[in-house]
Amino acid sequence: MTVTDAQCPTCGAAVLPVATVASNPITSTAVRDQLVLEPMPQPRTAGGLGCMTVILSGTVAFAAAVIIGGISQFTLGTDYPAPGYRFGEAAIFSGVAAFIIVMIGMFSVFVWRQANYDRIYTKTLGEWFVRKTAYENDSYCTNCNIRVPGSASTTP
Repeated sequence: MTVTDAQCPTCGAAVLPVATVASNPITSTAVRDQLVLEPMPQPRTAGGLGCMTVILSGTVAFAAAVIIGGISQFTLGTDYPAPGYRFGEAAIFSGVAAFIIVMIGMFSVFVWRQANYDRIYTKTLGEWFVRKTAYENDSYCTNCNIRVPGSASTTP
């Protein structure tokens, strides 16, 4: 076993690195569960833009374009956006604009969700590295059953 140069502040006994105590099969399960370092967090994806997502988003955008185009055709008349346009062009212009706006809106939801997952991952990864540093640098007194933070370097 690796013993550190540090001593327990309570009893003065030599302390062992936390990693050694946590991986020792002789150590009780309760102590090991208390000292063990959980696995590194993994990045999470928002689902991305798979085929079904693109198809469903396109269907919703197309439906919105048809509805908005139909409403604009029957409410604006034939002189939209300028006099001289033929029947149906108001619906086409409004429908294309609605399709573009809805598709941008739907795809931005996926981008926002992924950015949110990345923000959460960055935060949890930083917290995990703090716990990993403590796991590597702290010692444990087996006599007092206490964790000694920031112990000295280990000697084989």
